[in-house]
Amino acid sequence: MSSFSGVTSLLAEASAEAPQAASGSFTYMWLLIALPLLGATILLIAGKRTNAWGHWLAILMSAGAFVVACIVFTAMLAQPDDSRVFVQHLFDWVQVGSFKAPVDLRLDQLSMTFVLLITGVGTLIHIYSVGYMAHDPARRRFFAYLNLFVASMLLLVLADNYLVLYVGWEGVGLASYLLIGFWFFKESAAVASKKAFVAGLQRLIPEVRSEDVVAAGAGVRAQAVEPSGALVDDFRIEEAKNMIHVLNAPSPAATTAMAP
Repeated sequence: MSSFSGVTSLLAEASAEAPQAASGSFTYMWLLIALPLLGATILLIAGKRTNAWGHWLAILMSAGAFVVACIVFTAMLAQPDDSRVFVQHLFDWVQVGSFKAPVDLRLDQLSMTFVLLITGVGTLIHIYSVGYMAHDPARRRFFAYLNLFVASMLLLVLADNYLVLYVGWEGVGLASYLLIGFWFFKESAAVASKKAFVAGLQRLIPEVRSEDVVAAGAGVRAQAVEPSGALVDDFRIEEAKNMIHVLNAPSPAATTAMAP
């Protein structure tokens, strides 16, 4: 409980500070995402021509993002405690009437912690995977997915609005699906990747009230609402229950493994 309150206080402090326009070393923030994203793009487009050196490129891009993170972190330490929130505007994205959703990156003390964690640990995972995937002829594709995962995680923690955050969230879901199901010819990997993908989507489904589930048991249509009580949509709860049943059902491979 204390750790949760600590995170809550950090979020409150970060949101209370007035953001500054990125300047100096903070203008390199976009490279945190651009480097691993560039690595993934090169490896996926160039294809088999990068098999011999593709894994080294992926490591270089992830390590480069970590170096940029260290540079930005050093610059942040030089700032006063109450002036450590920076926003970098990249370009305008959605603009409908008075509603605007630009692609902006926001860096504060909390997101800086996650950036160092993602790039540092991510680079170590890349290095470990060189030996772990040495026998696989499609190793280059695996490292492309690793780069994509790192880029998506960084976009997720640096997003300055919910639309950009959602893009990062879906990128993480896609990369997770591709990595978990990399050996898709194995039934256990294929089933696990589908579960991970659907579970990620399931978190976006609004919460269903208990009375709705009771009504669904009688075979009637019920309404799904958000926890706040706002109406979302009208759908058959039975379909949601069937999806949850599929997610919770053990795979045939797992059942065989558990058999005496």
